Amino acid sequence: MNDGYNTYLAKSYRFFSFEVLFNTIKNRSLRFKRVDKFNDPLDNSPYLASNEWKHDKEQGDGSLGNFLKKVRYDKISKELESLYICCFCKEYKSDDSYLMWSHYGLSHSQVCIEIDFSKYTGLSTPSEVIYPKNLVEKRNNILKHKKESIGLFVVTNKLRQWSYEKEVRLIVDIRTPNIDLEKFKLCDNSYSLDADFDLESISKVIFGIKSELSNEIETRKLFLTNGLTPKYEKMYIDPNTLKLESKPYTFDKAAPPTNWNKQCGAF
Repeated sequence: MNDGYNTYLAKSYRFFSFEVLFNTIKNRSLRFKRVDKFNDPLDNSPYLASNEWKHDKEQGDGSLGNFLKKVRYDKISKELESLYICCFCKEYKSDDSYLMWSHYGLSHSQVCIEIDFSKYTGLSTPSEVIYPKNLVEKRNNILKHKKESIGLFVVTNKLRQWSYEKEVRLIVDIRTPNIDLEKFKLCDNSYSLDADFDLESISKVIFGIKSELSNEIETRKLFLTNGLTPKYEKMYIDPNTLKLESKPYTFDKAAPPTNWNKQCGAF
């Protein structure tokens, strides 16, 4: 997509499990998820694409599946199935980031990477997610005045409850004319897409507060194997402010001392 939405060119952060990060480095690919597989049922929903849903009085057991005209819903759903998204966050150590580390960093035990989107090249360019005060009013206004693309509205607008994510999205439409089919492959019954990824766009790696030393060392090893030396940081809680902070991590003190058992007691 090349449009007014694809304008975010600052640094962003993607939270990973270490397993997914290791696969990302080894395969040099970034995983995108098909838009109908997100955890929020209103995210990328056909309901955002129309305000003409009507009750189907001829079919009626009261269930949602029979309550609305299914033909239109199914048609819009099918059109959305060509869209894949990879999600990032604008921050990693703000008050809201505490929730991101808790949810997507698996209780602060995993990792996130920093990407400078001003240097990124890939299948698409990043779009900021918008969290309107009233999602219904905005949808109806777009449908009425047609000043914006309803399709772009669907994939870049979310409920305000999700605003703590401060999300940035890479959006790929595999039906785009002249898209380079060699740069991605579909996986998991087409539920996800793996796109070629330049590891040099990773400028920093940030370890969660509870990340394990073995995973941290393996991360550096994999980057070094690929000739890369991104900056490293480790998260911590400032005991005075009780805020989430980070500090440089150089690995020079990563290994425990030889008298570790004597210092801490054998377990």
